[in-house]
Amino acid sequence: IRLPALLFGAATVPLLYVLGTRIASRREAVLAAALLTVSYHHVWFSQNARGYTMLAFWTVLSGYLLLRAIREQSVRMFVAYGVVVALGIYTHLTMIFMVSAHVLISAWLITPWARRRLDWALPVIGFGAGAAATLALYAPLIAEVLNFFLNRPSRLLGVSTPGWAMEEGLRVLRVGLGGGWPVAVGGLVFVIGLLSYLRRSPLVFFLFVLPGIMTVIGALIGRGTMYPRVFFFLIGFALLIVGRGAFV
Repeated sequence: IRLPALLFGAATVPLLYVLGTRIASRREAVLAAALLTVSYHHVWFSQNARGYTMLAFWTVLSGYLLLRAIREQSVRMFVAYGVVVALGIYTHLTMIFMVSAHVLISAWLITPWARRRLDWALPVIGFGAGAAATLALYAPLIAEVLNFFLNRPSRLLGVSTPGWAMEEGLRVLRVGLGGGWPVAVGGLVFVIGLLSYLRRSPLVFFLFVLPGIMTVIGALIGRGTMYPRVFFFLIGFALLIVGRGAFV
């Protein structure tokens, strides 16, 4: 039962290295992959019989494919991206929040104001392929999914608030890093890395940041609750940012 989480957790390590070499230096890619290898939370979820490491894998892979598709203006890469995000959504519905961020990025890139222009037909093909594959995968259980979100309010509504999620997130970070001061140092390095990406590569910056923002918005609209674990899928992006901050 735990084997899929283990296999996808292990596979995310070299995949993060591949993404890192495409957007940063080889040293940063090695550091991010090494941090993921020994990450308390990644190891924990790799032993947990749920889909969170699978979701992290699809997140890194879809980010890699989207960047290649945009830079190469490739139909093949956009179709591959669509298939991957469909598998991600099939793994866990929160993948939709990341896809919505990718839609916003692509929408900006087809405008005349974008520095890197994108042919509008390419993302339409990619997102269309993803939507079609997602509907095909969810067709046998769509009624149950709709019933869950429309007719079954969470019993933790009013408890699992954004404030509680932030407090709980800091608590589990302290557990994983061994105390409060490593969290503070890591937070500072993270901010430095984030600012560096914003200055050097706005496309990568928004690829890393927008999914988190859309997850907050989507969680509050969808169920009205929020849990730290729903942000775990972004761990690869977060460690690439830490890697950049460390070398800066």
